Amino acid sequence: MAFVSKHELQPEVEKQLYEQLADLFLANQRKKDCTNLIYELFTKTERLMFAKRIAIIALLERNYTPYSISLALQVSESTVARIDAKRSQGKYTSILKTTKNRQYRLSMLGTLEALLTLGFPGVVAKKARAQMRKDIESWRAGA
Repeated sequence: MAFVSKHELQPEVEKQLYEQLADLFLANQRKKDCTNLIYELFTKTERLMFAKRIAIIALLERNYTPYSISLALQVSESTVARIDAKRSQGKYTSILKTTKNRQYRLSMLGTLEALLTLGFPGVVAKKARAQMRKDIESWRAGA
């Protein structure tokens, strides 16, 4: 867990820092530059946490069960449930908007295919694998 000072910033200063961070990401529009930025800014644990959170949100939006998501991403069902509750409250709208973008869906195909072959152990996940195969085909078709 990252150390964060207990001293709170003035709201305006905090807002300016977040805007500066957003500007940094916007200035790095090439995928390689943005990837490098992520590797420079965040620890391995932070990168994995953010990536899993985004994947959970995307898979929940595709109606995967918390159980199948927890199996595929090696997270607890309570983590999936917590993120799903926030999603139900209207949070993550920007992430959801991006996951519906065709270009993002195409990049997500590789992840889904990797999860399909590596992430679901045993017969228990047969239904989850079938659902993921169905999603891959519909996403390829542009649905």
